[in-house]
Amino acid sequence: MATALSTYLPDVLPHVPMCPSVVALHELLRSAQDFFERSRVWKAMTGPVAVTAGQALVDVICPDPNTDPARIEAAWLDGRRIHPQTVEALNDVAGPLWTSQVGATSHYVQMTPYQVQLYPLPSVAAAQGVIFNVAVMPGETSTTLPDDVADRYRDQIIAGAKARLMLRPGKPWSNPNMGAALMQQFDADVARFNASASLRGLSNARRPARVAWC
Repeated sequence: MATALSTYLPDVLPHVPMCPSVVALHELLRSAQDFFERSRVWKAMTGPVAVTAGQALVDVICPDPNTDPARIEAAWLDGRRIHPQTVEALNDVAGPLWTSQVGATSHYVQMTPYQVQLYPLPSVAAAQGVIFNVAVMPGETSTTLPDDVADRYRDQIIAGAKARLMLRPGKPWSNPNMGAALMQQFDADVARFNASASLRGLSNARRPARVAWC
């Protein structure tokens, strides 16, 4: 089930007199996008993406068409974990021709939010494909959020929207001081969730401690 962003309007509009509903809805979406992109608390697993021998680029396709990828949290090729890397690091380690090297794929580079480059290029076609664990956020045309996500992060999304509206200059509802205070709280909540809940997604499971080897 899904919750419409418009259901948040009664918690926003009384605080921004004369603000059109369409403007408030726009800022609710922007607030939700900002919150989920930076906090990384909303996760999804992509379906296996087929990979052929020598294939360089793999698309990151969110299972929900109303969402966009914010960040890849983990990736597996044929059930084997592959690890993130940067273009700069691969240039240093493997040289400028790393994009054409072939072998057992061990790393990926996120070239855009929607596409990764495999390294080395797979020498054989994947039997199962690539699966991504992705932090997601609402897409540009999204008007809803899943019920559990909408309920859990309702206060943060509303606070962010009110802050963005109040910080608009020269509007009948402008309130720079209150807007700044709300934005400060919004940023603090983003940092708090990013540091804790983002490691567990939406569950209450604790992240296992690393084993200390002597």
